[in-house]
Amino acid sequence: MTGLDCLREEMEKRGLSKVQIESKTAAVVLDIVANAGNKYEEIQKQETDATKRLKEIEESIREHEMEIEHYKRLLSKWESEIEKARERRKHCEDYIDEFNKSISECETPGGRDAMRIAQMYVNSVNVDTKYDNTAYIIGLASILSKGNINAIGELQKINKKLPKIEDWVEII
Repeated sequence: MTGLDCLREEMEKRGLSKVQIESKTAAVVLDIVANAGNKYEEIQKQETDATKRLKEIEESIREHEMEIEHYKRLLSKWESEIEKARERRKHCEDYIDEFNKSISECETPGGRDAMRIAQMYVNSVNVDTKYDNTAYIIGLASILSKGNINAIGELQKINKKLPKIEDWVEII
C-alpha cells in the first residue's frame, strides 16, 4: 500500500467525505509533507499517458482484427474459386476421356479423323450471334460430312435472304 493509500484510509477513518478523500488536495498535501516534490502530478501524468497508450494499443488491435477478418473472407473466397476450378477441370478431363473413348470406338480411321477435326472446330469457334450459330452448324456439318455440304454456298444463300444496304437506305 502506498503512502497516499494510507493517508486516504486515515482520512476516511476521521470522517471525511469521499470527494474530499479522492481530491487532488490530499495528494498534494502528502507530497508537501513528505517533501517529495511534485511526485503526485508526475505519477498522474504517467497514468494519463499510460491510459492514452493503452487506448491506442486497443484501437490498433481492433484494426488488426478487422484486417484479419478481411483476409479470412478473402481466403475463403479464393478457396471456393479454387474448388470450382478443380470441379471444372475434373469435368473437362472426364469430357476429354469420354471423347477420346468415343473416337477410339469409331469404325474407320477417317471417321476418327473427322471427329478429331470436329472437336478442334468446336473448341476454337466462338458463337456470339444467331448468324454465327448458323455458320457454326453449317461448318460442323461440312466437317462431319467430309465436305459433302458446301458451307460457303449455304452461307451465300443465307446472306442473299438478308436485305442489302441499299434497301435499308431506301427505307430510311
